[in-house]
Amino acid sequence: MSLLGKYDPRRGGHAPGHLRDAFYAWIEDGAEAETVTVGYDDVEKPAAWLLGALWNCTDVVPGDVRQKVEGIVDARVGSVASAVRHLKRG
Repeated sequence: MSLLGKYDPRRGGHAPGHLRDAFYAWIEDGAEAETVTVGYDDVEKPAAWLLGALWNCTDVVPGDVRQKVEGIVDARVGSVASAVRHLKRG
């Protein structure tokens, strides 16, 4: 099975938990690593792949992760998609 499962990043919506978990772990580690570990099989993927997969994700960012993202990008974020977009812009 694909790491994306039935989730289609082009359409957005609710992303699978393992993708969000990988994103949150990447943020916790400072959002600087070029690769991330995704899924139950611990597959290494480029961070850019993960950001692309979550580009349209409408899930709400947990408060602790939101604070870290806002500290990195100096902008307010509410959804995973807005966090991804701000992080990708630098």
